[in-house]
Amino acid sequence: MQQAGQKPDSVTLVSILPAVADMKPLRIGRSIHGYAFRSGFESPVNVTNALLDMHFKYGHTRTARLVFEGMSSKSVVSRNTMIDGCAQNGESEEVFATFLKMLMKGRGRFVHKLPDKLKLDSNVSVMNSLISMYSKCKRVDIAASIFDNLKEKTNATRNAMILRYAQNGCVKEALNLFCIMQSQGIKLDCFTLVGVITALADFSVNRHAKWIHGLAIRTCMDKNVFVSTALVDMYARCGAIKTARKLFDMMQERHVITWNAMLDGYGTHGLGKEALDLFNEMPKEAVKPNDITFLSEISA
Repeated sequence: MQQAGQKPDSVTLVSILPAVADMKPLRIGRSIHGYAFRSGFESPVNVTNALLDMHFKYGHTRTARLVFEGMSSKSVVSRNTMIDGCAQNGESEEVFATFLKMLMKGRGRFVHKLPDKLKLDSNVSVMNSLISMYSKCKRVDIAASIFDNLKEKTNATRNAMILRYAQNGCVKEALNLFCIMQSQGIKLDCFTLVGVITALADFSVNRHAKWIHGLAIRTCMDKNVFVSTALVDMYARCGAIKTARKLFDMMQERHVITWNAMLDGYGTHGLGKEALDLFNEMPKEAVKPNDITFLSEISA
């Protein structure tokens, strides 16, 4: 077609993509995706659905998710393709998460009843997804009710509930659950501390910050990169920016989220020069900035 001077359109792409997906020639698939992008044909939902199907058949679930999340309009076919593709590639949690999103808008309570009807109410990952769904919908009260009525509570469930409390500004509830875990002799892990540290950051009280930092040291979890990053963020939000930087410098391992936390701390306190100096250190440490990094730098 191209040799004859005829330009392929969206209908052409939708026709050829299934064949390319079944043949699985990776180079050709990428070439067609690139052509669709350059020609502006990536936006039509029928083309995007075909691209989704192709990437899933290639086993490229990450690329497929990026395509799906980038869609301005998602049809039922798009979501069904996403569910089927994740299922075919063994990503059961993503299957359920996508299904929940299909029904979340105004139909959360219907989803709430589904696990019971499908005899999935004893499935921990399913119930955790429900807790997450309601928390993201700012209905942490319903999430807490589900949590309280769980027949079996795992550490992952407790940690998730603490973090959801923290993310919804329910600091006292997060700390109360943490205290219950301690009183029952439940072993704490790094994710437990991250949730509690996130909650205490909202208090912006140095005394509380030092208490949880001390607990992290006593339990030998202060070296964990996620715990340390949460501590850096907490101290910065408490106004102890020098302590945050000292802790940052002491870390043996730093992810991009750690740098973002420190940059955000500088920006929050109007320390633009310090933020810029730190940002310029990232290439020297072979750390690649992400969107949050640039946002923090602009804010500073």
